[in-house]
Amino acid sequence: MIMNNRWCLKSTPTQGLPTISSIAQPHIRRDAAQKIFKRIEDMVHNIPLYKEAPTTRRLSSRNPFYNAKIENLNTREERRKEWKNNIPTGGRIITNPSQPFPDFTTLRRKHWVIANRLGTWHAKTAYTMHKWKLKGSQKCQ
Repeated sequence: MIMNNRWCLKSTPTQGLPTISSIAQPHIRRDAAQKIFKRIEDMVHNIPLYKEAPTTRRLSSRNPFYNAKIENLNTREERRKEWKNNIPTGGRIITNPSQPFPDFTTLRRKHWVIANRLGTWHAKTAYTMHKWKLKGSQKCQ
């Protein structure tokens, strides 16, 4: 007898999460933040009050943001390059990872779930049902 355990959840693969959420990878976001911090630091040094402020005693950072050589960073382009160089399993159906799924703002949650599962190749397809030994063959009926 085959038992179907409906309480056991299968998580979304981590390589598919940035695509679903339309958020850039951490290293791209970190570079963008360094660019902003560097610009703020340059602006602060031009303020006359900054020169008169007392110095604070802090440990120096091993990787200070002002040493970053990031001039023109476009997170969408960086994300697209990263996607082209390292396409995850099942990612070939998504052409532009920096854009969110279109026309899903008015749909219900169950439609979002289906779209996210298909976008990461994590849906209940004939192949996965066969792999989990819940079905005899991989063919669709």
